[in-house]
Amino acid sequence: MPAATQLARYVAEHSPDADDAAENTTADIEAFQAGIIETRSASTAVNKQKCLHQFFKWLMLDEEEIDRSPQ
Repeated sequence: MPAATQLARYVAEHSPDADDAAENTTADIEAFQAGIIETRSASTAVNKQKCLHQFFKWLMLDEEEIDRSPQ
């Protein structure tokens, strides 16, 4: 499952006021990453972080949906 989808599910469960990726905060991402670190390997957590970095970069530069990355 892609990291962005997993993050969206995590945020929907833990921060129901955030309706889309543009509303993700640094705290949301840090909490998501902490959960990954607790349940998966360190390499999985790093991979998810890299994927999210690219996702937010795409939202910022290509789609212009966000002004800055929450990472």
